Amino acid sequence: KNAFQQHFEHVASIARATGEPVTLGIIDINHLDSTNREYGSQAGDRLLCAVADSTVRCFPRKHDYVARLGGSTFALVLRDLDQQSAHRLMQRLSTALSDIRLAIPTGTLSCSVASGYTQLSAHERLSDCYERACRAMNRAKQSDQADAMYLPSSP
Repeated sequence: KNAFQQHFEHVASIARATGEPVTLGIIDINHLDSTNREYGSQAGDRLLCAVADSTVRCFPRKHDYVARLGGSTFALVLRDLDQQSAHRLMQRLSTALSDIRLAIPTGTLSCSVASGYTQLSAHERLSDCYERACRAMNRAKQSDQADAMYLPSSP
C-alpha cells in the first residue's frame, strides 16, 4: 500500500470510531503534459512544485494531509471539517492555485487546476469515496470551473 492509502485508511478508522467528518479532495493540474511539451519538463516540474507548495500552505493544520498521487494529481485528506468549512477551504485552495505565476524565458506561466471533493460516509468503502471525489474533479474539469466541485454520497 502507498502512503496515501495507508493514511486514508487510518483516518477513516478514527473517523468511524469518533464520528469525526473526513473530507477527501482530488486536485489535477490541467494541461501539464502540454506545458511540458511546450515549455519543457523543467517548467512543468516548477509548476508541480508551486502547486504542492501552495496546497500545503492552504492546509496548515497538523492533521491535514496532502499527497501527490502521481503525474499531475494530488489528494487531500482533511479531518474534522463540516461540509461548509471544507467548501470554504477548497475555494481558498482554488484561488491560491489560480494565482500562481511562474516566470519562464518566453513570459509567464499560469496554473489551471480542476478539483473535486466529498465526505466519507459512515459505512462506505474507501474506494467508493475516492471514486466519488474523482468524479467531482472530472466534473469540474469538464465544466471548466475554477471552483472545486462537491459530490455528496448517495443516501
